[in-house]
Amino acid sequence: MNHKAENLENTIMLMDGEKDQIIQRTLRNMTIQNIGYKIIDFLLKIGESQRILFEKKKFVIRAEYCITVDRIHEELWDEVIQNKDQLDEWRQLYGLDPQPTRDFLREHPSLVVDTCHFSEDFKWRLLAHFDDLDEALDGLLIKSENFQALNLLLEKYRGKVKCVYIDPPFNTGTNEFLYKNDYLGSSWVTMLYDRLLLGKPFLSNSGGIYFRIDYHGDHYAHHLLNMIFGKENLRNELIVKRTKTLKGEAKRFHVATDTVFLYALDEAYFDFKGFKKKKEKLEWVRMHLPGTVKKNPERVFFEKKLLPPPGRKWVLSQEAIDKAIAEGRIKWDDQLNEPLFLTEYEGIGSDWTDIPGYSANWDFTTENSEELLHRAIAAITGAKEWVMDYFLGSGTTTAVAQKMGRRWIGVESGEHFETHVLPRMKSVLFGEQSGISMQLNSRGGGFFKYLYLEQYEDTLNNLDLTTWWEEGQLALEQFGDEYLLRYILEFDTQSKPSLLNIKQFQDPFNYKIKIREGNETQERVVDLVETFNYLLGIHVKKMRQFQDNGRLYRAVLGEKNDKSIVIVWRPLNGLNSHPSALQRDYEFIKHTILPILLDNGKNPNLLLVNGNCYGSDVKSIENK
Repeated sequence: MNHKAENLENTIMLMDGEKDQIIQRTLRNMTIQNIGYKIIDFLLKIGESQRILFEKKKFVIRAEYCITVDRIHEELWDEVIQNKDQLDEWRQLYGLDPQPTRDFLREHPSLVVDTCHFSEDFKWRLLAHFDDLDEALDGLLIKSENFQALNLLLEKYRGKVKCVYIDPPFNTGTNEFLYKNDYLGSSWVTMLYDRLLLGKPFLSNSGGIYFRIDYHGDHYAHHLLNMIFGKENLRNELIVKRTKTLKGEAKRFHVATDTVFLYALDEAYFDFKGFKKKKEKLEWVRMHLPGTVKKNPERVFFEKKLLPPPGRKWVLSQEAIDKAIAEGRIKWDDQLNEPLFLTEYEGIGSDWTDIPGYSANWDFTTENSEELLHRAIAAITGAKEWVMDYFLGSGTTTAVAQKMGRRWIGVESGEHFETHVLPRMKSVLFGEQSGISMQLNSRGGGFFKYLYLEQYEDTLNNLDLTTWWEEGQLALEQFGDEYLLRYILEFDTQSKPSLLNIKQFQDPFNYKIKIREGNETQERVVDLVETFNYLLGIHVKKMRQFQDNGRLYRAVLGEKNDKSIVIVWRPLNGLNSHPSALQRDYEFIKHTILPILLDNGKNPNLLLVNGNCYGSDVKSIENK
């Protein structure tokens, strides 16, 4: 019995010890779990804070215009020929020896004037000569990371773009694209997914997108495009040439082609025009195809009314037949006893290896050929329809669109924006004859805008961490660490200059944020006028500048959804504290600015001003 009692006592003691260990392990696991939940919550809040900062619509830092001399009012010519920087650029770009005379401008009407060489006042006086500015512009260039550019432009260009052509960095693992460690494939796909998804709403119902890719990523791209646009909207997998190399490729055949996917936004509405190329040899062809028509199947040839052969139909309308006969392109064949048509052109298929895929006219490694872009754009657009490329590279898409008489948008973030894209577009406007210029008889002339945008890194640089630390310490002392965590993460999205500092609207032409330029951070004035034009998504009709009693006013007349909108910006110094000054301000807006922007006696559907205004019919930009 003693032995049994001793064993029972030992068992009870052992169980008590295990129980203590279980309790300790449980408490430790609960502590680890609570810490884990806090870490997860912390990371989620950091991610949300970063997302807000990344996705916030960015400021326009600079807006400049390039315009040929023939579109500039002659009252500004003297300032142009006296501008040394502009004359120097003409020497460098065009190899001219510019003379500071009006006759020199008349002799060279396609010289390009860039407003970056002139004062802000000159730019506004230039724009004052346009009563429908957006209609006068041929295109828009933007230096920016493409997500930020698309995010800002969407409100204005939603549903307006007929053709998107992009040639993104291929999934090769080289320095073309900055990947994270071993996540080459996933980083690349995520980057493309976000931008394709954001770019999709730009397309019109009848529009489509071309996506160029090589063997490194065509399988990813195909799946990605199917996800976003729907596999039913895949129209073609086009085959295009790569650049030939002199050296062979180890243990495989030379890779000779790339793929260009063509997707419609909606195949039911897709406006596909196709493309015909000139034949090497002219050919007489028969004028009927398989099929039937219910009404008026007959046609008149050389005063003979003819029905097509059974089960077939005539290809051309009567009007087209009469025109072709007058031009000598239809003849009667006695052997076949039917008319024949002289054809110079033939349709093309999905094999585009008959033209160069790349070119080397602008000293850029992955420069798409102008022949390729001409064919792509012509197949799905008409005159003055919008073409967009948000991986612009050397600028082939915008150059070809300009030569073809299309409107265009190009986005590029690299330093080649200044070294390649801008000089190339200025050369196109001047009338350079490379690429397809001679084929299209492109002689230059034009007008485009270019923007520099704030970037995500600039947004981060403008967070005031000194204030964050001081106020965060106070939050810690008063409410504890859980509140501090929430405070820190919410602080990032409060009214900082790079987000939207309403106080700086007091002096809207001196709104400053810090911008990274090369290896330095500089304080730059933001273009609030241009920024809000894009935020509101208006079609800009007029931009005018005024002075009253030493106060500068800048006003914009725009349209959106068939409604007229007037936006007036001015410094607010002396207005809020003097009711009489505020009343004078309102009278100047109503009786001077509005009559110039609008037809006399008319009022806009919406009148916006920064800060306070005397009139009850005025709304605040800040609230908007």
